[in-house]
This record gives sequence, structure tokens and C-alpha cells, in this order.
Amino acid sequence: MTDLAETRRPLAGRLAPQGESIVAMLPDARADGRRRRVEFSPARILIERSVAGVAMRLNLAPSAYRGVALGVVVEDGLPAYEVALVHADPELSARLALADRESDALAALGLWADWFALPKLIEGIDGVLIEMETPRRPRPARRRVDLARRRRPRFLVRRKPGAPARMAQVHAGEREIVCYE
Repeated sequence: MTDLAETRRPLAGRLAPQGESIVAMLPDARADGRRRRVEFSPARILIERSVAGVAMRLNLAPSAYRGVALGVVVEDGLPAYEVALVHADPELSARLALADRESDALAALGLWADWFALPKLIEGIDGVLIEMETPRRPRPARRRVDLARRRRPRFLVRRKPGAPARMAQVHAGEREIVCYE
């Protein structure tokens, strides 16, 4: 696979995740060969690299990451929009997409954040990550229920209510049959 720093294409030419997992070779300054293998899936992020001849494999849950961030970087002397998976440890962060246009970057940000179920972050001028506000969905209209149904529990709505005339019957002058054996 190609190095993302050398090309303006995101992971294997994609701006958005497709399929169940995506494997990419990303640049890593400390790793042997200056590359690391990263496998992205909604359930895990698997990072494989070798440092000073010691092979290591990290299997992280997406919840270990802070979110998916959008930032501006300079690539080949030109500004570009970078979508990255951000971790508290910068060595575990990974670039997901690189785009020339802001609209492409915002679309990729939304798709990657939904794929990982992580918050969308935007990098401010001072480098601080700010969580994007997502528009609230309008609440569905309440169903109108007639007054008789509102007063009775749901499982009793199917049953007939008691008839006052029938309930008023009193049995008088009868003897109770009781057996004490």
C-alpha cells in the first residue's frame, strides 16, 4: 500500500469506511522501516509495528480513543484537511483520510465517526480539540389517545369495564355451605 504522506489519497483511495475492516500501512517515525500496519474495524483497532527488532501488536477498542478529529495540515506546501482517529497518546493516533476540499473532509469525518461510534472533534487554532455539536432530531409527535383509554392501564383496555347494574346485585337469604372436615 502507499504511504499517506506521499499521496493525497486516504486509506486505499477511500474517504469513507467500506466493508468490515480496512488495513493500511501508515508512516511511523519510530518503527523499523518507518511504517506500521493498522487494521481498522468498528470493533477494534489493531496496530502492528516493530521497534528495534521487537515486534508488537496492540489491540485497542474504539472506545479507548477520544474521537475522530478534523484538522488542517500542510502537505507538499499546500493546505489539506486531515481526518484522524485521536488517542490521548499521540503514537496511537492514526490518519484516516486526507482531502483537498472541506466538504469532502466533513463528509469523511461524519462517516468515520459514525462507523466507530465516536464523537466528532474539530481542531482549533491553538490545537485544542473541540467536540462538534450534532443537530438534535425533532421529537416525534405524540399520539393522541382518547380519554377512556388514557385512564385505564394498557392491558385492561381490551377488557370490558364493569357494569354497575350487574355489580350491584346482592344475594340475600342464602345459606353458606361450609365443610369443616
